[in-house]
Amino acid sequence: MSNPLPSPTDKRHAADLGGGVVVSPETIEMLMELGGDDDPELLEELIHLYLDDSCVRVKILGDALVGGDLEAIGRSAHALKSASANIGALCFADVCREIETCANAGDSARMQELVGRGRAMHGEVEVVLRTLLGTPEGLGE
Repeated sequence: MSNPLPSPTDKRHAADLGGGVVVSPETIEMLMELGGDDDPELLEELIHLYLDDSCVRVKILGDALVGGDLEAIGRSAHALKSASANIGALCFADVCREIETCANAGDSARMQELVGRGRAMHGEVEVVLRTLLGTPEGLGE
């Protein structure tokens, strides 16, 4: 049966954030298939784990930016990059890669803009994932 409403994974980032798909529907489908009949709750568990971890790491990014801690920025961006790619937030993962590269190179000039963009993108990823879970957008775990 087809749903006439667009899937939350069809949502795109705001134009000023690059306009790419917020969460890859192919990745979500693959994660659903991975759980299959044996573990139909797998996707929900993975989303909860991602949201719990990524929200903490995005806060660390902001705090580390204020404190000028490039090492903490690099560590958080690295972890966010991998986890975001695994959950299908590919555009956000790309921004995290850029943040990590700047942090490792000691390039704080672009850091403010990149972290700001990353935080905004994460907010959009969070909305899509919470919609998939059926939880209110602003409700923290």
